[in-house]
Amino acid sequence: MPSGRTSPCKNAGDATTQLLLGLLRPTASRPDEPLIVVATQVAEQSLDVDFDLVISDLAPLAQLLRRAGRGHRHQLGERGARPSWADAPRLVVCSPSGSLPPLAWGEVYGAALLRRTRELLTDRAGRPLDVPGEVAEATETVYADLNDLADQALSDDRQRAVRETAQAAAADAVPIPAPHQFTDLYPLTDRDIGPAALTTRLGADSERLLPLYTTADGRRWLDPECSQPLPLPPAPQQRLDRDTVARLVRLIVQAPGSYLPHDDQHTFPPKEWERTPTARDLRLLPHPVAQDGSIGAYEAQCSYF
Repeated sequence: MPSGRTSPCKNAGDATTQLLLGLLRPTASRPDEPLIVVATQVAEQSLDVDFDLVISDLAPLAQLLRRAGRGHRHQLGERGARPSWADAPRLVVCSPSGSLPPLAWGEVYGAALLRRTRELLTDRAGRPLDVPGEVAEATETVYADLNDLADQALSDDRQRAVRETAQAAAADAVPIPAPHQFTDLYPLTDRDIGPAALTTRLGADSERLLPLYTTADGRRWLDPECSQPLPLPPAPQQRLDRDTVARLVRLIVQAPGSYLPHDDQHTFPPKEWERTPTARDLRLLPHPVAQDGSIGAYEAQCSYF
């Protein structure tokens, strides 16, 4: 691995990520010096970047395939050349020895998928995986259904089956129905599952947005009729009361973490909410209300979106 700059990649909306996209986006010229990027899982699905070499910890096969797709992702053409040691796309997988997952990893990935992925890679003994020709067979091997495994199923396979069944049941409780299936908006918000349990993709970074309506005098409201002002703790209290927080939660929507720019001050919650759990973590989604009552769309107030 060549030495050079090291960039941490924390969130698809932060300044470091924007810098990374500027260096490695599909139309960018190759950097003049070696670049090492240390990234979280967000890089595997949210960043359109191109690396000469990808090194990853062991992960389920689907995640490894997405990470491999960040290597040699684009044709360079006249934008530069790859180093001599990177003449072909390559994903290096660092597989820990012993039981899976290691204690230091926590419960990010289930043991069964990690074990089956490691077994698949071991059986291939370094033989390249043809994409897309061999992807279907490899995926079926790792993600085999418990019924298909029969007597070959191990205890971690059964744990995965239980977990996936629970996830499917939770998903059935919260999907947005097709237009012809309902005539009232009430069912969309009458859910037993809390908004914190919802994400746009399994494991994806997400934020809870509170839609607001702003008037020319700078005041902020919870409703388009501008009859319910944005609540603040009454003096001398320093927190919103529980009922007020519950009312806010009923109004929020879940969205990807990169939906709003990270540096738009207009989307930050009021400073008076800093001591109120849940409320202090919300992002505001302001919509301007004109004098005639028409509602405009949110416009980012920052250098980039």
